[in-house]
Amino acid sequence: VETRAVVVFLDLEDVDDQLVRLFETVFDCASEGHSHEVLDLMASLLALLISEMDDLPQPLLDVILANLLKAPAYTFEAAAAAYADSSQSQSSQESSAGVVGATAQQGLAKALLQRCEDKLDQPIARFLTSSIQGDSLSEQLRNSELRREYRKVVLAVHAVQPRLLLHVLPTLQSELEVEDVTSRKEAIATLGKVFSAAPKDGVDTAVDYKHTLFPAFLGRFHDKEKAVRVQMLAWGRLFLESRHTPAEGAKKRSGVVSGPAAECAAAVTERMA
Repeated sequence: VETRAVVVFLDLEDVDDQLVRLFETVFDCASEGHSHEVLDLMASLLALLISEMDDLPQPLLDVILANLLKAPAYTFEAAAAAYADSSQSQSSQESSAGVVGATAQQGLAKALLQRCEDKLDQPIARFLTSSIQGDSLSEQLRNSELRREYRKVVLAVHAVQPRLLLHVLPTLQSELEVEDVTSRKEAIATLGKVFSAAPKDGVDTAVDYKHTLFPAFLGRFHDKEKAVRVQMLAWGRLFLESRHTPAEGAKKRSGVVSGPAAECAAAVTERMA
C-alpha cells in the first residue's frame, strides 16, 4: 500500500521531468551499504511507476540504461577483446531479487529490465533500432547521449533479458556488410558476444536466428579482409568451446548429439574447416 501511494506522482505537472529527477535520485541513493530489503523496495517503487505509464519517455529510459552500463563487465571494449561466455554464476540474492550486482545502481537497473519486460520492450526496441539505423523518430531520441553507445546497450540488455532484443538484433545485419572494416569488426564483436552467450530464460540467440542473422554472421568467415577472417576464427573456437561440455563431447563421439543447437555448432565447424 505504501509503495502504491507513489502513483499519485504521475498526476503532477511536467510529470516527465519530475519522473526523470525522481529516478535519478533513487539510482543515486542506491548503495551496496543498503540492505537487500531496501534495494528491493527501491526496485518495487520504480517498477510500479513504470507499470502505470502509458509510454516511457526517452530521458527516463536513458537513466535506466546509463545505470545498466555502469558495471565494467558490460563494456564494449571487454567484449571486443574476448568472447567469454556470459553465463557467470550469480548470487542467490541476485537470483531472487535481481538487485545485487557489481554496483547497486546496475543491479537496480537489471531488476527493472526483469520486472518490467512488457513495458520496456517497445521503448528499448525503438531506441536501439533508431540508433543502429542512424535515424530518429523524435527529438528526445536525437538528443539521447546513449545513441552512440548502442553496442554497449545491446550487450548489457542481452546479458540481463535477451527477449528484449528479439526484434532489434536483425537490424545489426547491415553492419556486417558495410565497407568500413572497423565497423564490420565492431559488429562482429557485438554479435559474437551475443551468439556465444549461454541460453537464458529459454532464449538461445544463435538458435533463434539460425536461418537468418546467424548465417549472415557466419558469412564473415569468408570476408575479404584478413583481419576479419582471423577475428571470426577466434570467435569460432570460443563458440564451440562454450557449446561443448565434456558430456556433450562424449555424446558427439557416439553420434547422438542433435537438435538446433548442435546444428549451429556444426555450421560453425564447417565454416572453420
